[in-house]
Amino acid sequence: MREWISRFALLAGSLVFVAAAVEVALRIEPELFGSRTANQILSAYTTKPGGIYYFERTSEMNFMHPNDARRAYFNGYAWSHRTDERGFRNPPGRPVDGALLLGDSMIYGHGTEEEDGVASQLERRGHSVYNLSRQGDGLYQHYVLLRTFLEPFSPQQVVLFVFYNDFSDLLQYRGLDRLREMPEIHAFDYETLRGEILSRPSMPHSRLRTLRYQSRTYRLFLALRSRIQRGNWASSEAERSDDPSPFNTPLLEDEAHAVLSHYYERIVGDLADRCGAIGADLYLVYLDAFPVSSPGDVEGKRRALELLRSAARKAQVRYLETGSLLECDACALPGDGHLTAEGHRRLAEFLDRALGPT
Repeated sequence: MREWISRFALLAGSLVFVAAAVEVALRIEPELFGSRTANQILSAYTTKPGGIYYFERTSEMNFMHPNDARRAYFNGYAWSHRTDERGFRNPPGRPVDGALLLGDSMIYGHGTEEEDGVASQLERRGHSVYNLSRQGDGLYQHYVLLRTFLEPFSPQQVVLFVFYNDFSDLLQYRGLDRLREMPEIHAFDYETLRGEILSRPSMPHSRLRTLRYQSRTYRLFLALRSRIQRGNWASSEAERSDDPSPFNTPLLEDEAHAVLSHYYERIVGDLADRCGAIGADLYLVYLDAFPVSSPGDVEGKRRALELLRSAARKAQVRYLETGSLLECDACALPGDGHLTAEGHRRLAEFLDRALGPT
């Protein structure tokens, strides 16, 4: 028995030593096991302890924790993530009755500090701007957020950004049936939803769970276990440069494209009516920051622009395209693609002209 206890103690001590060594190594070199693993270990884009999100059941959406401050990481870039009392990336006290920005991670400011983002750069140009953007959001999330906050905020302008991946995200997130039904228009209680968001505690997880998820060794174990379970141990083979982007899939399939076109026309039209009812101007902006080269990508982009132009025309809202504005080496984070401070500066200048005098 003493021999077995000794062996067990030696094994346990060895495991603890290895885990401690891995923890130290990962804190010194986060990308020790590659950038993909580093994203799984360090990303804050999660609802688990240490993440910036919580899941709201009525809307089936992720919302950011209010009054949250932490370091975020992805693709080798780290930045300060800070939210206000409503759970959006704005400094405390930023007014809500000027221009509202709704977009995805591009407008949220992935990879950059908040003061370098488009909202802050517009603010320095004299505009009153409030940023409602979050990573991963698309038209469905934009609609729910506007229905939740439009009337109490009573803004003068609403700027709705569309990025190339929004169409595939929307189809994957909602599915064709719910895109046809659109329950978000009539079936949601937005006043109750707003109350739940504003009463959300800042730190819902227990201290023990939070400490456990702060361990990089523990999250490495979770990442490796997930890959084994999914049979996705190795990185996928890189796509050829002439392959169309997976973002194109719904745009190139006739049924999905028809459903998406109807959804955009219906949702943008409904938002235009609601903005008009409170005297707010609605802008639809295509953020052209995704280079296309393959025939499939070119056709997908053509269909996307055609869809958006049609939706804007039928809703009678102002439609803008950034065009070649963001086609510069200094505009995109290398190896990532999100906007740099220079990219945000250019976009702020573009919006400054579009929104007009303050």
